[in-house]
Amino acid sequence: SLLRVSIPAFASELDAELSSLPAVELSLEQLSQYSLSQKLHRWGINLRWLGLVRASCALSRSRGILLLEIVARVMKTLIQARMRLCHQEMGQSRGAIAIEQPFRLLVVTFFNLAFGNSPDSEAFWNGELILALRAKYEGALNDVDGELAPGALHKEISELFSHLGPGTGKLILLKKLQKMTAIKFTTKSFDLLKHKPELFETTAPFDQTDLKRIGEKVRHVNMVSYAHGYLLYLRARAAATQSAKDMARRLFHLALDRFQESLDSNPTNAMSLCHCGEIHMRLCLLRKINTALSKSDSH
Repeated sequence: SLLRVSIPAFASELDAELSSLPAVELSLEQLSQYSLSQKLHRWGINLRWLGLVRASCALSRSRGILLLEIVARVMKTLIQARMRLCHQEMGQSRGAIAIEQPFRLLVVTFFNLAFGNSPDSEAFWNGELILALRAKYEGALNDVDGELAPGALHKEISELFSHLGPGTGKLILLKKLQKMTAIKFTTKSFDLLKHKPELFETTAPFDQTDLKRIGEKVRHVNMVSYAHGYLLYLRARAAATQSAKDMARRLFHLALDRFQESLDSNPTNAMSLCHCGEIHMRLCLLRKINTALSKSDSH
């Protein structure tokens, strides 16, 4: 019922909501802060189905917002993987000051790959990024529309919401990625890109002086996400025992997202893997109970 009913129904609701908003009312800031996760959870849809939600949307505005969300989440996973590898190479014994510089260089290099224009950037978009996106979000890209062609994804992101000004798509993506990773570039660097979007066409739109901070969320996201996920998991179990099944379902989905964030940062985290498996089992049980109750009511 999730794939056949909930996802298409949610997509239709999203299309209707966004089509009712005049284009002039959607600012760069509003688009950057548009939250899909809470809307999805209210419908009992996990974030991993974002690709199929996008495939079910007919409105270009909806598909654009969903694509930015998907690309930002994939980029977050890729930068966390680089951070994890850097941390391993540097060794656990060094202090925070000793490892700060390599992390800063890594972050700026990644953001230049993601937001600049160079042969390395095109290779990143056409190779690593698109492969990770297709692996993580089924149905997100449509080959019929040419979205899988070399350069198509990068071009589509660059041209999204261009009625608000050139480079708006990348500016929204930049804001989303900073929020997801707690990496913060200076306001001055963002304003410069906003007023001179042609900088996105350069090899390196960022340098290390533009980087304000690297949040702990980047380096220790697995620990924070696991702790948050476990608390949500406990709350979900408590709700299930109190027959608050809708609340339990929503909390289980939220916990699942947190455990998956933990696994993005550390794929071998056995506890996160175990909890993900148990949550899927409990969600399946809740669906069976709901089906049984529906059948008894019909009789």
